[in-house]
Amino acid sequence: MMRPFYKTMLWALMAVAPGLGATQALAATPIRIGVQAPITGQYANEGQGIADAVKLLVKQQNAKGGLLGHPLEVRVCDDQGEAAPAAICARQLVNDGVLAVIGS
Repeated sequence: MMRPFYKTMLWALMAVAPGLGATQALAATPIRIGVQAPITGQYANEGQGIADAVKLLVKQQNAKGGLLGHPLEVRVCDDQGEAAPAAICARQLVNDGVLAVIGS
C-alpha cells in the first residue's frame, strides 16, 4: 500500500507544475523528478523503497497522461546515506534539470 507521504509529494509537485507553462512547444518536454536516496549501503532498504515508490507513482501518473500534458521522468541518484555522495547527487540532479527532489 502506498504511503500518504509519497502521494503528498506527488500532489505538491502538481501544485508547482503550473509554473512550467502549457505551450504546445513544451508539451513533449518531460518533467524530471529526482530521487536522492541511499540505494546502496547501510540504509539501502529505505532508499530503494523511496525510489520504487516514486517510480510507481510516476508510472501511474504517466498512464493518466502525465502532468499537464508532460510525461514525468525519474532520475535516481545514490547518495549512499553519506554527506559527500549526497552533495555530488544534489549537483548531478540540478545539472539533470529536475524540478523536484524526493528522498533523504
